[in-house]
Amino acid sequence: MTAAEIREILLAYDKVAERFDLPEKNLAAFYAGAANSADSANSTNSANSVNSANSADSASLVNSTSSANSAGENLFAIIHENSTPLRIDLKVDANLAKLLKQKYESVANAPQLNPRNWVEILLTGQLADDEVRDLLRHSYEIAKTTT
Repeated sequence: MTAAEIREILLAYDKVAERFDLPEKNLAAFYAGAANSADSANSTNSANSVNSANSADSASLVNSTSSANSAGENLFAIIHENSTPLRIDLKVDANLAKLLKQKYESVANAPQLNPRNWVEILLTGQLADDEVRDLLRHSYEIAKTTT
């Protein structure tokens, strides 16, 4: 599965906004609860202006989501665009996070994110594409219910 395929799946969900919050790090962030495209564009610009001054990674991305959170949006997925193998960070249920980390070598704590609710998945083929799609949907549902 490619970054473009994952992006297409995530953007198909209702009220999802994509932002390249840290373009220098090639991180694309996805938020649930985007009010409309105009609000999404405004949040994108303010998030990008905050992050352009930062040289950190996903921790800065999460710490700089105040404009998105104030718009009723929740971060739920991060794609590490140029990683090999492709890496995605997903917000998941705490029990599922624990199970996934025990079951798969390619699932670990997402760096700089809450290990209780965030996992980093290396797309090495250990998880089938259908499983990844299910996890993307789960992550979106978790974020949507908390907006």
